[in-house]
Amino acid sequence: MLLPLSKLARQAFVSTVYLRRYSAAGTIFLQGDSGDEMFRIMSGTVRLSVLRTNGRQVAYALLQPGACFGVSSLIDSRCRTHTAMAETDVKLQVLSRHAFNALRAADRAFDEALLRLLASGMGLLDDYLADATSDSLFSRLASQLLEAALPGEVNGLTVHLSQAELGLRIGASRQTVNKILGQFEAEGAISLGYRAITIRDRKVLRNRMMMPDELSAA
Repeated sequence: MLLPLSKLARQAFVSTVYLRRYSAAGTIFLQGDSGDEMFRIMSGTVRLSVLRTNGRQVAYALLQPGACFGVSSLIDSRCRTHTAMAETDVKLQVLSRHAFNALRAADRAFDEALLRLLASGMGLLDDYLADATSDSLFSRLASQLLEAALPGEVNGLTVHLSQAELGLRIGASRQTVNKILGQFEAEGAISLGYRAITIRDRKVLRNRMMMPDELSAA
């Protein structure tokens, strides 16, 4: 949000916010909560998710430093439409509703920045919906594994995400994720270990991103 602002407007924003920290897995706000604050990430990663009508929680965004969230509730006074949780330890700049309204009244640049921010959020949701309706579970899971992979301690790349977390990211149950991972392992793409998934062949996973679902009965 700060990028489109003038130097004076940025200084006004920074002088008005206060800092708040959350430990990894901490809840920043829940879907359905009243919204009286907006947030900007200074460090760490924040996960946004939505509770679907079937009771499944689906993650649709991982926000990095510099990203703002929680704005829409300050504009229309509706309850939070999603849940925000700390994916890692995070430090946030927090802007109250009162300060938010004061900044908007003082400088029209804030309204322009809000329009950009909301348009960006709509684009993010459009991309997520397009992926969710057009890509297979195999494709989405392969993509998430490649995206989350970090250099391993010995060989290959390692993913430190639980199967439940991967399920949240692709909109599938942990059991389904377990079956697909088992098939990836049988194909030599990965190996499953304790609290870690090691990627052995990135080419196989990239190919899987282009293929339809073929979940075996096993």
